[in-house]
Amino acid sequence: MMPINEEKDIIFKETDDGPLKADVYYPTEGDKYPGIVLIHGGAWLQGYKEMYCEWGPYLAQQGYVTMTFNYRLSTPETPTYPDVINDVKDAVQFFVKNSKKWKIDTDNIVILGDSAGGHLATYITIDSQKDPSYHITAVIGVYGVYDLPAWQQYTMEARDNDPVGQLMGGSCNEMPEKYKEASPYYKIKMLEKPFNTIFFIIWGDSDDVVPASQSEAFSLLLEQKGFDTQTLVIPNKGHYWFNIFEGIEGGSLKDDPNSLVVPNILNYLKMKLSK
Repeated sequence: MMPINEEKDIIFKETDDGPLKADVYYPTEGDKYPGIVLIHGGAWLQGYKEMYCEWGPYLAQQGYVTMTFNYRLSTPETPTYPDVINDVKDAVQFFVKNSKKWKIDTDNIVILGDSAGGHLATYITIDSQKDPSYHITAVIGVYGVYDLPAWQQYTMEARDNDPVGQLMGGSCNEMPEKYKEASPYYKIKMLEKPFNTIFFIIWGDSDDVVPASQSEAFSLLLEQKGFDTQTLVIPNKGHYWFNIFEGIEGGSLKDDPNSLVVPNILNYLKMKLSK
């Protein structure tokens, strides 16, 4: 493993709700390395950058520059779409603008997100095609939300709150086009041809928080649209196992099923990214 440096609680953006902060981990030696942006989940209403406190330094030790960050969270009174999208875009831009300092190969950026972070990762990747300052080579989505109308319908029966409605500021029935606009599934569906990004979609087949159908349908659509798409399905696993979430057991890199998932992700990165 490589020796690394870390810089924590870097302010990358000021908002009306206060500063947004990031943690960056990077190898101390060498020329430049692929960058990996880690986006936490939490249904857009909770979560924090420290959920990736193990993944960030671990991936840096393997020869990647990593960043995890906070974004604005929704409340019943304050929907955050599309502001949260802008927060994520600004975080990525901040990462790229500091590429010389942290030795980032801006032509080799990976966006990794879990749950709601999977939604944000895929959304900004689609939008990033308009930005020539960097290239997102790969997206890794872990039990992500890709179809907002479908997940809101599911949560109406499966839970006692409405995270999608809180994010969007209303129901899908009230704003169907806005929901589709905010959904990576529908953004990909509208494409005439694929862009130059590859996808690795991971999920547990027993997930009752974000059902497996979200990842199944999204990965199938990606394949149909011509994207290089790889999947990893974890048998008999649900949600909340990929990273650390306070109050929930597991989530360490040494825990099951991360003991299987970690080497799969490392192998994927080594095979698909040029160093």
